[in-house]
Amino acid sequence: MVQRRSMEKAKDEEGKKVVEKAKTEEEDDCYVIDPEDFFRKLTVSDPCDSDDVILVAEKGPVALRDFPHPRHLCANFPFNSTAHESHCSKCFCYVCEVAAPCRQWNGSNGHCNVSTKEKPQQLEASLAEDKKALKPC
Repeated sequence: MVQRRSMEKAKDEEGKKVVEKAKTEEEDDCYVIDPEDFFRKLTVSDPCDSDDVILVAEKGPVALRDFPHPRHLCANFPFNSTAHESHCSKCFCYVCEVAAPCRQWNGSNGHCNVSTKEKPQQLEASLAEDKKALKPC
């Protein structure tokens, strides 16, 4: 519910005085759309043909797309169907906890390949390699 205040100027019966009064208007954030108009704009094949779910709209931010997230959970670059080296501007390295790409992002043992499904030993080995690589000379 949105409330708007506006000032109205009104004159008394004699027309001499100007009186200001506050007027409050209420508007709903939700609008009713005529179903006929909605379905005219929406063209979807026969929904009885398959059991698939059809997404027709989204509103507001999506957590795994619009906010910082680990690479393996990225909605822009699905982990199972895109190259692991790919990343969006909100991805971060799951190992280093820094914005992607980190120093050890690429390669077969790169941090881009790490996910929560990895065995703890693999994650620990990756962390141990990182510590060795980051030691000063």
